[in-house]
Amino acid sequence: MDEKVSISNTLIQGFPFNMVFKGWRDENGNAISASSKYTLIVNAPKTLTAVWEQEINLMAVAIIVAIAAIIVITALIKTKKRKEVYLPPPLPPP
Repeated sequence: MDEKVSISNTLIQGFPFNMVFKGWRDENGNAISASSKYTLIVNAPKTLTAVWEQEINLMAVAIIVAIAAIIVITALIKTKKRKEVYLPPPLPPP
């Protein structure tokens, strides 16, 4: 008997990692397909596993880096403004 399995979404976005579908494995751990849809012949009990891997979410990392840079720049600007000391003008000559 032919049976069909499929997944509708091969990418699940997360923070800071995405989950990416990599394929199907049989009960022995052998990779049998990288497609999101797979048809198999079932003539005995079988186990089929969907394989997913974590991948870094580059957009999330870029956002974190941008926010950190803004915080550092803001802190540096505030620190520089605090260090500026205004001296009174010199007294006129007698």
